[in-house]
Amino acid sequence: MPQGSFERRYRPLSGHWWPGAEHRVRGREVEYTALVRRDGTQRGGTAVGVGRMIGRWCFLVLRATPPGLFCFFCVFSAPVAAETQGGRDRYGAPKENGAAGALKTSTDDFLESGNSESAQGAAQVSKTTTEQPATRSLRIVSLEVRGRRKVSPAQITGILETEGLREGTRVLWPEDERVARARARLAATGYFSKVTMRLRPVPQHEDQVKLAVELHERGSLTLEAVYAGSSQMTAFHGGAELLERNLLGRAIHVGGAAVWGTAPDKSVDGRRQQAYRLMIEFPGVAGRRLGMLTSAYYSDASDPYRVAGARDAPNPALFQTVEFRRIGALAGVTLGLAQNLTLGIDYRFEAVQADLPDDPTWTAPDGGGHPLDLNLRSGRHRMTTTELSLAWDGRDDRHAVLGRGGRIRIDVDMSSPAIGSNYEYIKVLVGGAYTFGLPWRHRFTLSAHGGQISGTPPRFERFHPGDFADWTTGREMGLVYSTRAPIDVLGTGVDEYALVNYGGRFDLEYAFPLFRRARTRLVYGGYFFVSTGVFMIAGDDGERRYRLDEGLIPAPIGYNANLGFRLETSVGAIDLSVGNVLRRLPF
Repeated sequence: MPQGSFERRYRPLSGHWWPGAEHRVRGREVEYTALVRRDGTQRGGTAVGVGRMIGRWCFLVLRATPPGLFCFFCVFSAPVAAETQGGRDRYGAPKENGAAGALKTSTDDFLESGNSESAQGAAQVSKTTTEQPATRSLRIVSLEVRGRRKVSPAQITGILETEGLREGTRVLWPEDERVARARARLAATGYFSKVTMRLRPVPQHEDQVKLAVELHERGSLTLEAVYAGSSQMTAFHGGAELLERNLLGRAIHVGGAAVWGTAPDKSVDGRRQQAYRLMIEFPGVAGRRLGMLTSAYYSDASDPYRVAGARDAPNPALFQTVEFRRIGALAGVTLGLAQNLTLGIDYRFEAVQADLPDDPTWTAPDGGGHPLDLNLRSGRHRMTTTELSLAWDGRDDRHAVLGRGGRIRIDVDMSSPAIGSNYEYIKVLVGGAYTFGLPWRHRFTLSAHGGQISGTPPRFERFHPGDFADWTTGREMGLVYSTRAPIDVLGTGVDEYALVNYGGRFDLEYAFPLFRRARTRLVYGGYFFVSTGVFMIAGDDGERRYRLDEGLIPAPIGYNANLGFRLETSVGAIDLSVGNVLRRLPF
């Protein structure tokens, strides 16, 4: 429920483009360019060399085919021909003419391939047409910023000054690391789809240059999540989460989320579930390592629990609900320990009002009655937590080759009467992912995450099986709208758990880009992916002991698989996958 909840932090860990950078010499100008994603990571371009090779192969195969198929091939290969014959380059920008353009094209393909030795070799070959200028120290006489719309000038100049780039500063020409770092910092803000910095000589002044910054802003308002679905228990629920990442041009993040559902099935004695959240964050920007955030939220839950039938039966008539309301707030700080390492410290306080039924019992299919522990205190009480988080994100490294990079996050939540809570537990979450770039510009991702809870947590803090299963809806802003369990493909009994204290998943994902549009304000690109993996869940000590006594597996394993498309748009990522559809259907 609070900012940084489980599903937001760890699901999914993959599905990102990784950093790429370019440095070009254009005649007497030096250009530093970065094309970046919505989340601020940089990207490289299309593999033009591979496209040419595939085009030649297809030509040899299709030259003997019927004319209609051959015409289809000609239409398909037209974009590649446009890239190889001039006009516009792979990013939609006009190509440079003359020897400088030849140098830019010849070295660029090698730079994006990730082979530094090949890049050096390409630069040496290009010297036959254009001689590389000698390194000189020049003074910046002016700063020019173009393309700025909403981002304030103070944000841009503050980042430049962090690297010591201001009027009167001396820089190295044709290449200065401070310019490259400043470009990477601007790209990492996530406000721009493209960042270009140029050192332009001043006519008749051999020791002076102008620093030109050209920006392509993207929309700062993003759609972080869409909540929509149907189940046998709830006919419809819907909502959304919006985030403004640059309020009034001050780098302030302001967001809000809401979800609302219809009344549950008549056989379930419950009420409509709804939740709301507001958030504001002052992130560390322009070299400031300290950031602050706060959020407030309200939740009205009618949580289902089983009272009869088999443990894997999803019929809502076999469930009743426990009703509780939560209202709380969170305050925290973030501290940048290193370039890619961040420490977060949060404190959360909430008041809980719960109405528990008298003597809740589950009646098994054999007629035996089993008392239930609903993991919740009755009446009005408090829950407070202290959270420590450590996050490392290698995607911010501007020297990373496209398609390579990783990140790791560790979260520890602690609740105790010592900090004013009526609950006592500790929750540990760990997640990580790494993506390997393949020579043909596809990528292969390994990801894993898991968690453990010890103590006596409330039911809304325990893990839901949907947190680990691709085909099953989990909690949405802390609310459960479905009585459906994960699909038990392996027959291990993974569909017999309602709430768990242990869980983890491991996934493999293969993806390749379908298209990329640099000069657009709506859809930036898209790619196809296919993934597979496994997950494991287990309950508390009592639940595991019961399963052992019944001859069942205490920690069953489930299977995950997914495929589909992801679109990268100006308002966020859109997931058009099979798993995303299955999670929302009432079966």
